[in-house]
Amino acid sequence: MTSLPRRPLRPLTATDPERVDGYHCRGLIGGMNLGYTYAATDEAGRWYAVKVLSRVLTEDPEEAARIRRGLELVGRVGCPRLPPLVATGSLPSGTGGERLWYATSYVPGPDLGTLVHATGPLSEVRVRLVAAVLAEALADLHAADLTHGNLSVFNVLLGPDGPLVCDAGPGPGDYREYHETVDPALPLVVAPNTGGPGRPVAPAHDVFSWGALVLYAATGRSAVESDEDRERLWREGVDLSGLPEDLRGPVEEALRRDPHERPTAAELLSRLTGAAHPRAAVRTALAAHWSPLPEPLRLAHHPSRREHARGALLLFAVLAALALVVALSVLGL
Repeated sequence: MTSLPRRPLRPLTATDPERVDGYHCRGLIGGMNLGYTYAATDEAGRWYAVKVLSRVLTEDPEEAARIRRGLELVGRVGCPRLPPLVATGSLPSGTGGERLWYATSYVPGPDLGTLVHATGPLSEVRVRLVAAVLAEALADLHAADLTHGNLSVFNVLLGPDGPLVCDAGPGPGDYREYHETVDPALPLVVAPNTGGPGRPVAPAHDVFSWGALVLYAATGRSAVESDEDRERLWREGVDLSGLPEDLRGPVEEALRRDPHERPTAAELLSRLTGAAHPRAAVRTALAAHWSPLPEPLRLAHHPSRREHARGALLLFAVLAALALVVALSVLGL
């Protein structure tokens, strides 16, 4: 088996699968309401990222069918900024339904949120490259009549050859509060006006997320973390201090209140590269200026809700045992 991937992994718990089809789960990468992602190996020892989607998503047959279609379509996009889809399948959910899963190639690097939270904002060179790669990934998805719908600091991965965008395909069909379990120390990048029931995520909402992610990468600040922040953003505009000068205009426009006034991802890509062939320009810039993150990289571990709950149960068990000991001593037993 190959050496442990260069990103923090949490030990598996009793509720985690040891195997998903032909993949042996080696550790938990992370998880939110969309599901949990595991670092896994196949029988030959090759590493993959295996995501087991939430029951909330996949026990509804219509939602499960939509996600399957989304994954299939994303797999056909062929964008080099998206980790290749390797396999899909389903697991019994224990409630008579199924839980969808999918495997992609493994990216041996941290996510943007973990890295910035642990080490601070990225350098200007890395920020510009992250901005261009995100714009390229979104432009390719939108050109295929797809949206990401779930961009966050967790699914922008910083690999040895450049950033990649994961989790395209299984995002919400209608806007839901999937980000409610995000660590409050990390930012929300979903557009505040993404919509409501019956209103699917639009490309302009991905563009808002692009602006919020670039702002976070450059400054460590979130554009929107609460309703008060949203009202301030609409009233006063975003604080662009700390952004490279050439990114201020695109980020400000991406974060505009009216989705129709935001640039398209293709327009952002063209402006960022200033080249007749922007994708070739991004490829050249990555080869010339992207360098792997230092090794070894020590990253802070953010406990998941599951780990918080497990810690709370352990604490309650300890307190209950102490209470029993005190009671027995008082009774002279």
